[in-house]
Amino acid sequence: MKPFRYTLIAVCTLLLSSTLFAKSSRQSLDGIAAIVNDSAVTDSEVLTAENAMKAQMQGSNMPIPPEKTLRKKVLEQVVDRKLQLQAAEQAGIKISETQIDATIDNIAKGNGVTANVLYEKIGEQHLTRSEYRKEIRDELTLQQIQQQQVASRVVMKPEDVKNFMRTKEWQKATASSTPAVQEYHVEDLVVLVSDGASAQDLQNAKTKAEVLFTKAKQGASYSSLTTPDEKTVENNDLGWLKLNDIPSAFTNQIATAKKGSVMEPIQTGNGFHIIHLVDARQEKNQAAQAMPAPTEKEAQEMVYQRKFAEALKKWVAKLHGQAVINLHPDSIA
Repeated sequence: MKPFRYTLIAVCTLLLSSTLFAKSSRQSLDGIAAIVNDSAVTDSEVLTAENAMKAQMQGSNMPIPPEKTLRKKVLEQVVDRKLQLQAAEQAGIKISETQIDATIDNIAKGNGVTANVLYEKIGEQHLTRSEYRKEIRDELTLQQIQQQQVASRVVMKPEDVKNFMRTKEWQKATASSTPAVQEYHVEDLVVLVSDGASAQDLQNAKTKAEVLFTKAKQGASYSSLTTPDEKTVENNDLGWLKLNDIPSAFTNQIATAKKGSVMEPIQTGNGFHIIHLVDARQEKNQAAQAMPAPTEKEAQEMVYQRKFAEALKKWVAKLHGQAVINLHPDSIA
């Protein structure tokens, strides 16, 4: 049987990546992380979303930020979700049982099983049928309110697509359809910065990164630049990666670098990264050889998705401005 793919809507990733851990911990996590208008955000909700994000980062080979930074980001996303669900309730949006049944049937068909078997698989992850249906209901509700408040207002112009097809992003997408696939062997030396670091802490970390960069540039191996008792510097050999699998903060530098290059420190949320392109190679990809080049219609979809994301961000910001949000001190400490 092929692996289960709960991919019809966003909740599926959440269920697969974090349900088991979050559910097993739920009984001891009954605290309140935030109050959004008159609705509570519980610690268990935040934990579920946090584990989902960790799983997604690990699957994409992305560095996981410090715990406080990650929790803050996750809490923001959970609050955003709560605000949108409240807006949907005010707009009178209701999801019928028939809609939920149809969605679950589609998810089951996508995995080549029946709905009953799907429920059994969900049960194995310690999620009840009613809890799963609630997750589906919430996701369908979000889809409808976003369609009503955001998607219907996105304006697409012909020149938007033409301009996008001149960008490096589109050229990269077009190039990815060729048979030869570029791969990169990458080392990442990172000077870590804690959440809430002061301006002086950031400057100290930057200075330390510049010193390490100079040593690496002079030929020092990355392993020699870290010691077992060093708590603020990590050396991560990321192995061979395709460009799409490399964290976006590094892709432009790596794509244009020569083999053996050591790149100047790059600042991200968790510190200053000194990237070493150990080697590069091209792999023949049979699947890519049969893959047609991206079409203008796909370019239109990419432009639409970008515009939608921008419009969604503005709408959620507006909801924030109209809401009363109280965060528990422990949630942002």
